[in-house]
Amino acid sequence: MSATTEIVAVTDPRLPGLLALDQMTLSDYPGGDATRHPALTPVRAAPGPHRFGSGVFDEGGLLLAITYVDVSADARAETDFTVVRPGHRGLGLGRAVKAASVLALLERHVRVFRTGGAAENTAIIAVNRALGYVRDEEWVTLER
Repeated sequence: MSATTEIVAVTDPRLPGLLALDQMTLSDYPGGDATRHPALTPVRAAPGPHRFGSGVFDEGGLLLAITYVDVSADARAETDFTVVRPGHRGLGLGRAVKAASVLALLERHVRVFRTGGAAENTAIIAVNRALGYVRDEEWVTLER
């Protein structure tokens, strides 16, 4: 990340490039239906007491990475998804945006964080491990 890269909380679903980055990365999820999410819409992207998003912008204002977390009524967080723009992967942006969301939610008194990722998505598995997530279950996707 450059010194002028900025990580911000999503406060408006019309954040420049938000829906476009999500659309651009929808087919990038390894692992099948269990790790994919529906496309963001202005409604799904809207932040609120139970929905939190963070984004990483470069110095030119281009959105490079986003993560969304759902927070339950009992203050437990579950990562919905984290994506990084193609061409900017492997630079620590996914880790940065995910870490920023954890720190922001800690300030909101969230103390339990859950996340996932397909076994073949070694990048997000490494990010999760680096951020202190511990694997406590595995899901199996069966196909006909």
